[in-house]
Amino acid sequence: MLKACSDVLLLTDVESFAERYKSIAESMNVSLDCESEWNENFRINYDRVILSSKFLPCVNRAYYDICTLILREDEKPALFIRAGVESFIFNWQSDKELAFAFFIKEKELLHCSQQIENILHGSKVTSFCMPGYKFDFAKNRFFYQGKQIFIAEAQKKYLAEWLLNGYKDNGKRQILYSLRKKFGKEFLHNIDRNGQIRS
Repeated sequence: MLKACSDVLLLTDVESFAERYKSIAESMNVSLDCESEWNENFRINYDRVILSSKFLPCVNRAYYDICTLILREDEKPALFIRAGVESFIFNWQSDKELAFAFFIKEKELLHCSQQIENILHGSKVTSFCMPGYKFDFAKNRFFYQGKQIFIAEAQKKYLAEWLLNGYKDNGKRQILYSLRKKFGKEFLHNIDRNGQIRS
């Protein structure tokens, strides 16, 4: 679930881009401040910080989770995801893409504290299949390219909530990366920026 930001900081040294973003923010009733460099005071005042990768080294890593990174055409998100950034603008020329940065994910969409039996009961579905993958959560059997794979209980709960119950959140990247080691680097490769699986 996404909610609109109220206060946003844009770090850019391109004036035309700042003006364009100000007009989008005004149309969405978002308070936007534009600065050309990072200042330590910024971190406590904003829901979201929008910036390009050249500003990222200035920002304390503890605040990467509130950053939305504007990617250049030659930049890939994987490097920044490993660093802790979770939100990206892939096409800075699209107003729709720029407006996306004014929204943040509400916390705790994923409820891994539930017992797997409760998750399966709530979903009324116990299996998930897609090309190359077959997961039977009730029988605790998980197959990748015809080979059975063991997954830990936390991983099983994560997948059940995500794939069966619709609690689709890509915030827990460590679990996703550990699953990709087992099921291949293309596993759930079609996750969009909201954490949703594209059809």
